[in-house]
Amino acid sequence: MEKDDKIKPLPETKLTNSIAMKRILKLEKKNRIMTTVHIEKELYDIIRLNNYRLSDLVNIALEKHFREKGLL
Repeated sequence: MEKDDKIKPLPETKLTNSIAMKRILKLEKKNRIMTTVHIEKELYDIIRLNNYRLSDLVNIALEKHFREKGLL
């Protein structure tokens, strides 16, 4: 492997600034806790039918909401 072939760090983007996405993409170690939530059936059906990972989806949505509210 030559000097120029080394892996370069990702540029700063919304993706690399996202706590959840960096961990979903395994760029960082996940730091999750186990908890229980109640989800509306209609929303859960969409998650299940599209084979989304519930934990990933919840983390992405929470981070987006907190950023919009200025909490992150």
